Amino acid sequence: MNYMKIKYVMTLSVFALALNIVTAQIPAIGEWRTHMPYDMVIDVAVADDIVYAATPYNLFTYNTLDNRVERFDKVQGLSSVGISKIASNKNLKEVLVSYTDANLDVIDADQNVINISDIKDKDILGNKTINNITFKDEMAYLSCGFGIVILDMAKREIHDTYYIGDEGSAINVLDITYDDSFIYAASESGIYYADVNANNLADFNQWTKDERLIYPNQRYNLIQAYQGKVYTNYGTDEFNQDTMFVFNGENWDYFSKENTFEHFQMNVSEGKFVLVNRYNTIVYNENMDIDFTVGSPSGISIRPLATQIDKSGNVWLGDRYKGLIKSWERGKN
Repeated sequence: MNYMKIKYVMTLSVFALALNIVTAQIPAIGEWRTHMPYDMVIDVAVADDIVYAATPYNLFTYNTLDNRVERFDKVQGLSSVGISKIASNKNLKEVLVSYTDANLDVIDADQNVINISDIKDKDILGNKTINNITFKDEMAYLSCGFGIVILDMAKREIHDTYYIGDEGSAINVLDITYDDSFIYAASESGIYYADVNANNLADFNQWTKDERLIYPNQRYNLIQAYQGKVYTNYGTDEFNQDTMFVFNGENWDYFSKENTFEHFQMNVSEGKFVLVNRYNTIVYNENMDIDFTVGSPSGISIRPLATQIDKSGNVWLGDRYKGLIKSWERGKN
């Protein structure tokens, strides 16, 4: 019999860390000091030895080498408030921060903050929300409420914008992935794909709506390519009624059909496929067998919203109520 490894969780002293952050230096008269809650972490990014944790209000970092904690917020470096997503570009060793107002910040390897406000400042009709971030080399593919925006991280400028709906109309893109052949966009009304090597992806004619899906017109909020297949999530508004699917290059089929929990993230981290569910995180190996599950030990309940794995194999979770969580393996179940 195969046994599934369960990784149990150790909660960092987030409240104590937050206290240290906000009280470490008493501001002089006339200076500002912020007081923000740190108990809800909506996203996590790992850049070498630094773990970035985003709350809806600000950002803090945890240094895994010396346990040092630093805070970023509107007063101390960030350009806006209301963080929606963060993601780490491994090639450039930089972290991209997006906000609910469509503003963007790049945090470089020296933790300098560079603002890119092009989307925020542009007069765009409709929804400018940045729903997700996907990196391809030096480019950041931004899943936006109106389509796709390509940000050149090296040049700090917008490279292109794709309107991929019918006749080039706006469409709410929720997530993006790509493989060697195609780029896929999961949206509120289905999945669109195009040749990843096409010369002009800004031409809506290059994009095709995928009618091979069992439910081609539904809302797909997550999509991730891994080991020659593509995985997606049909996200509903009903409690624990999500459905996942997998594409083998020719046909879509159900994936882990019994897992109907609400799914918050699909990503690839340190070579593993990571699936963030309402009450746990499942980590799959390259054969898509369950490697381990980060669950809830006795007396502790977790509600993960985001998960990343660092180079040492530690699993970092952003939790709805417990802040930043680090897991360790405690045996087999």
